[in-house]
Amino acid sequence: MTVVCDTSPLLLLARADRLHLLRALYSTVVVPDEVLQEIRVQQDTPARDIQAYTEHPHVQRMEARNEMLREVEETMGAGERAAIAIARDLGADLVVLDDERGRKEARRHGLNVTGAIGVLIEAKERALVSSMRSELDRLVEAGLWIDEGRPAGRPCDRVLREYGE
Repeated sequence: MTVVCDTSPLLLLARADRLHLLRALYSTVVVPDEVLQEIRVQQDTPARDIQAYTEHPHVQRMEARNEMLREVEETMGAGERAAIAIARDLGADLVVLDDERGRKEARRHGLNVTGAIGVLIEAKERALVSSMRSELDRLVEAGLWIDEGRPAGRPCDRVLREYGE
């Protein structure tokens, strides 16, 4: 399975020490060059961890082609735009985005979308993690922002109920 990752989920997973889940779940992880440029400015341990992670053989770094970028909403960040453009170009199985606007744009292009929480859910379903509560707590500590005012309720609460935690 080929997935393309945006900046935010990579940073969250790195800060939560869960980058290894991407390798365990997906045969090929594509990281756009534009995402790496956004990450390099961080200059912290998670950013260095991601840069080291991109050296693994199952990770491909790729630059989005201009003709594909032109078809993606221009007001989004460079990393999101590139992730969507590359996912479309490759016919990727999945694009990993956390920003709601980016997720909507990806769906508009017919892409399958997940985010950092979705990666954890898949890891739980494959028995790669034992407790959704502790994994979600890690993501929140790593900086996951949750809009608690959403009418559908807190996403973390829904996930915990689903897994009986």
